[in-house]
Formats: sequence, C-alpha cells, structure tokens
Amino acid sequence: MKTTIKNAIAPFAVMVLGVAGAFTTTSMGDKSLANRKAYEHVSMQQPCVFRIDCSTSGSNVCKVSALTPQLWGSDTPDGTPVSSCTQILYKN
Repeated sequence: MKTTIKNAIAPFAVMVLGVAGAFTTTSMGDKSLANRKAYEHVSMQQPCVFRIDCSTSGSNVCKVSALTPQLWGSDTPDGTPVSSCTQILYKN
C-alpha cells in the first residue's frame, strides 16, 4: 500500500516543481533587458530628441554610431512629455 501511494504522488510532485521552476526562470529573465527610448540632447529648446531604442543593461553606451554623441533615457514614465534625459542606456 505504501509503495502505491509513493508511486502515485512522485510524478505529480516532479511535475509541480518543473512548472514552478519554468515560471520562475521566465520572470527573472525579463527584468534586465528592458528596451527604452533613447534621446539626444540637441539644445536647450530641444532637450530630448528621440533617436533609437536601447537597453537598460550592457557594457557599451548607447549611440547611433561611433561618431555621434551618447544617447540618454528619459526620467519620466512613458506617455508624459520628455523634458529631461539623464538615465544611462546601453547598446542592444
């Protein structure tokens, strides 16, 4: 009787652990590679002009090309007017 209960519960327990591990792994991977809009400071009248999308993590700062200035991320949430760009972004 004891072996029958063990044989019935063990596969179910393994399946539950596998599903929980899959959800945990997926949710951890999305946080570090968020894409953000990258802006260039053109002038005092145009403090943030959209150029390309960049990432919040990486090793090379975000630029359109090697000869262009560094691009910055907005400090405001999406959907609001962009008036300051000071967040460091990285090349995708």
